[in-house]
Amino acid sequence: MSCEPQPSPGTRVVHSLFEENTVLLSVLNGVEKMAMGLEEGGPVDEPFWNALVTFLESFADHHHRKEEEALFPALVARAAGVGELLRELTEEHADFRTRVATLRRTLEGADAATIARAAGGYAFLTREHLQRENLGVYPVAQEVLDDKSVEELTALIEELDTVRLAEGGRTRWILAGRDLCRLSRVDFHGPRG
Repeated sequence: MSCEPQPSPGTRVVHSLFEENTVLLSVLNGVEKMAMGLEEGGPVDEPFWNALVTFLESFADHHHRKEEEALFPALVARAAGVGELLRELTEEHADFRTRVATLRRTLEGADAATIARAAGGYAFLTREHLQRENLGVYPVAQEVLDDKSVEELTALIEELDTVRLAEGGRTRWILAGRDLCRLSRVDFHGPRG
């Protein structure tokens, strides 16, 4: 029998969501760098921006929906005092969907400065949001989720991944995040796929 401390059941379910936040934060570094390049008069790298919007519409939105449909309801049922924070985060997810749709429309003929403003605003707000999850939500989940709830959440998250991420699943989108970081010349921090 090992004397080393064992991770809480909640740690296991939070780990994959935390990894996804790490991928998103890496991609946001690239977004900020590319937006700054546009502000400095650089050309619009259409393949990067189009790939970014597809990534955000697919992977980022799916990540937010897993929280809304799986993690957040489990926490509301088990942790006093988190309801308001989770409501705010859910509202921010809706705002991100609107901002990504706006960015998609902006790419259809807008000037570089407009793209830079739309992308930079999205990156700033999303970075703050992800930090609030990392520091305010995930630690609570690690504390309050027991084996039974982790088993239920894991099954639900796996089902959501299968239904919504299609061929290649989560790994495909993590690799897409790594590619976006490469295209924007920033370091990628996250699982290797």
